[in-house]
Amino acid sequence: MCDVALTDSVFSPNGDGNKDIVKIKNTSRDSAQWNLKIVNSNNTTVKEKETNGVVPALWEFDGRGEDLTLLANGEYFYILEGVDKAGNKFISNKKKIVMDNSSSTLLLSNNYEVFSPNRDKIKDSLTFTTKLDSNSSVKSWTLSIQDRNNKIIKEFNGSNTPKEIKWDGIIANNSVAPDSKYRAVMRIETENGNRPESTTPWFELDSKYPEITLSVVNPLFSPNGDTLKDNAILKQSGRGEELYTGTIYRRDNSVVKQWFWKNNLAHLEWDGRDSSGNIVSDGSYKYSIEATDKGGNKTIKSIDSIIVDTKDTDIFITYSKSSFAPDLVRSSGPQTFGLIVNNRDGIDSWSISIVDRLDKVIKVLKGGSIVPEKVDWDGKDNRGSFTNGEYRAIFNIVYTKGNSPEYSTKAFVCDSKAPQVKVTTSPTPFSPDSDLVDDELLIELGVKDDSLIKSWSFNILDPKGRKFISFDGEGKPGKKIIWDGKGSSGELVQAAEEYTYVMEVTDAVDHVGVVKGSIPVDILVIKEGNKLKIKVSSIIFEPNSAKLVLSGKNGESNKKILDRLSEILKKYSSYKIVVEGHANNIYGSEITKGQKSGLITFSNKRAVEVKNSLSKLGISSGRMSTVGVGGNVPLVDVNDRENTWKNRRVEFILVK
Repeated sequence: MCDVALTDSVFSPNGDGNKDIVKIKNTSRDSAQWNLKIVNSNNTTVKEKETNGVVPALWEFDGRGEDLTLLANGEYFYILEGVDKAGNKFISNKKKIVMDNSSSTLLLSNNYEVFSPNRDKIKDSLTFTTKLDSNSSVKSWTLSIQDRNNKIIKEFNGSNTPKEIKWDGIIANNSVAPDSKYRAVMRIETENGNRPESTTPWFELDSKYPEITLSVVNPLFSPNGDTLKDNAILKQSGRGEELYTGTIYRRDNSVVKQWFWKNNLAHLEWDGRDSSGNIVSDGSYKYSIEATDKGGNKTIKSIDSIIVDTKDTDIFITYSKSSFAPDLVRSSGPQTFGLIVNNRDGIDSWSISIVDRLDKVIKVLKGGSIVPEKVDWDGKDNRGSFTNGEYRAIFNIVYTKGNSPEYSTKAFVCDSKAPQVKVTTSPTPFSPDSDLVDDELLIELGVKDDSLIKSWSFNILDPKGRKFISFDGEGKPGKKIIWDGKGSSGELVQAAEEYTYVMEVTDAVDHVGVVKGSIPVDILVIKEGNKLKIKVSSIIFEPNSAKLVLSGKNGESNKKILDRLSEILKKYSSYKIVVEGHANNIYGSEITKGQKSGLITFSNKRAVEVKNSLSKLGISSGRMSTVGVGGNVPLVDVNDRENTWKNRRVEFILVK
């Protein structure tokens, strides 16, 4: 007697490591002549084995016949026959084995890119739809919700594949999953051992309502064309939504005017006009701004009262002296202004601004709702210094309703003026690479002032805003400075970068004139031994990527640099070009071999990216080769954190 058992009745010998064989277990204590065979549905033997003695406890069927060729899909049967020494025969019952090598495909899709399980009955749940194409029945299935770190936060499973699965955002402990991006992964195991799976694109759980801030400047304004409080300024902010809608309503909720913004909400100045361009009637209006995100969350913010009020007002101002000396106020008296106001009701504030010939305000005298008939000025500016020059007094009143009339005196003489500073630089761009062309920067200085100059300084800052080199002195500066492009430490400027300058001039009464500007540095071709070398630290890649930034301000900068590089490299057409990628060693002196190797690989990828970009600009790929140096050749010590950015660069070595 013998017992026969199969590990699987269905299998798929397709080499995927799952159900590739059927294990046949034979159990018997008898010694006999045994015949183990596999027959097809026509009872034809496709594989057999004969043995004497004890029956083999385990025999494996791999779906192949005696000639080792793979058999066709279908039903097969295992039969065990035995004859003992006494001539007794034993034949087992047929054990059916189904061989199924057919494949299975699965498609999983979801109905929303964004949903919001916040119980507002709008996109509160996500529906996953399944489509399975398989000749074999399903043994089990699992659908997992994964976060960005591929961590499973929710799981569904069963034995019959559902057409739809709904997820309401609930995870463990009956809590809602945090706002983030997720994806669903479905895995199915069929009876023949196939394990198809399908993954949805990333979708977003967004339970937060769009964030909008709204406030108003000049809620009471007068659109009368006097350029003062002519607009109600609606300060609003919001970002990331497809559409923002702003609306002005009348008291009866009829629409006056609408505005629309995409992606980013901007401030709005309402000039008191309707959609036809007509000034609205005096009265109270309402402004609302609203947005609905992709998850169906809707936010509305409103200003309930914006008042339009237009009425005329008149004022007048006089002065007592056509000229006066501020330093002799004690003996000759101050400058006295007479103020004439026709309408003294509803005043918010008043001011007298003392302005110079360029209409620069050097002193402000001001008060609240009560305007005096006379105001004295001692001739000092807002810093308490005596003035020197020609000035006017501008009288202004701000009414609560928004009107803001002003009136100016004729010019009178005092004594004050800040230094006027002018700086010009050439050439642009500047290329101190010792090729005798544009190697020095000519900085021309011009300073004018009624007073003596006490001191001056001219600071050049590196691209990170740190001081690179300084020039300064006492008294009036000379007319020019010649700069060789080196910093105070002897370091040469970085190629293709923009340095800035700040010049400050202080006069005898401590007025300070300031002027700022930029110094663009060209691509520098530096001779080192018998090689020519170009070092560029300003080529910008995407974070933690070898891909060049191609859009935005950084993309424009990259294009400009690469265009200029291609121009220069074309001038050296007889040279081969080695493009070296250098990385910034962020690990410091404790860097491991693996980290060094990673930086070399990463820097080489960036070098290849630059090479490919130059090839598109007309530089023959045959002239160029690439190498990744990693962080092995730093320009700056890795412990100098303020300057290690210079180590992240691309070098171009020109070789005959």
